[in-house]
Formats: sequence, structure tokens, C-alpha cells
Amino acid sequence: MSQFKNKLQRFMMGRYGIDSLYRFLIFLSLILLVINIFVPQIALWIAAMVVLLLSIMRTFSKNIITRRKENALYLKITKKLFGFIPRSIRRFKDRKTHVYKHCPNCKATLRLKKIKGPHTVDCPNCFNEFSVRIK
Repeated sequence: MSQFKNKLQRFMMGRYGIDSLYRFLIFLSLILLVINIFVPQIALWIAAMVVLLLSIMRTFSKNIITRRKENALYLKITKKLFGFIPRSIRRFKDRKTHVYKHCPNCKATLRLKKIKGPHTVDCPNCFNEFSVRIK
């Protein structure tokens, strides 16, 4: 077993390996194959196999820079699509102790302590000073 593990490690040296896009592609191909069980279509099976082969090709690729760019693009898209969920959860948890305000200059979101009354705030991004009233 140890000999096989060493050979596999030697084979994978210099190859890209597994990342988030790989996991998504494998999950997508499995979903397509499960759908294909209930609704048999040759096009669906071919699509699942193409996605599966693409994910395997990415794993064993030696072109690491291109694979990193592909994964970064995938992460950027998923962050835009699903990034609001963790922010919403945090805002909900902080609703009693903090308030969120936007900088009028750079539109950055600032998390401020919930202390009633007027306050002056310095934006950490653009160093703009503005006044805020917390109710």
C-alpha cells in the first residue's frame, strides 16, 4: 500500500489537483447522471460525461496557472451570487448591538456600535469624515 501511495504522489507532482471548481463539476455531473436515470436521454448522458472528463482533465493538468485562473473566476462568480448570505446572517446576529451605514463618498459599508444620537465617523477606505444619526 505504501508503494502505491508513493507512486501516486510522484505521479501527481507538478499537477494541479482538486479545487472548488472540480468539486462543483463532479457534483454537476452526478446530478446529471441521476436525472438521466429517471429521464433517459442520450444528450444528458453525454453532457454528464463531458463535464466529468473536463473535471478529471483539470485535476491532472500541468498547466497550473490557467487552472488557477479558471478557479478564481469560478470563486468570483459564486461570491457575487451567494456572498450576500453570510453578510445577511451576520447583520441579523448584530442587529441589537450594531448598525450598518454606508459612506457617502466611496459607498463602503461601515459597522458601527448602536449608541443612540449623532456621531461623526471616519471612513477607513477613503478617510472621509461624515456625520451619522443612530436611532
